[in-house]
Amino acid sequence: MGLAIMFPLHGHIGMNLVATDYVGKFFGKGAVGPFRVGLAGFTGLTMLGLLKLNLSGPGITESVKCFWRPKAA
Repeated sequence: MGLAIMFPLHGHIGMNLVATDYVGKFFGKGAVGPFRVGLAGFTGLTMLGLLKLNLSGPGITESVKCFWRPKAA
């Protein structure tokens, strides 16, 4: 469950710093606020999706492991 919260939160914090540095520079200071609102929505949806995967699916780690498993015949 920790991965479902920490991965999106980590990305959210990093992208907020990117917004502070670059969005205002390229699109104007007025674009930083809407970008952050959109980012908060994206982060929330990502958290909800990963939590759903953990609670009603195989989980995050099991889903990633299946990429390296051989296909069943």
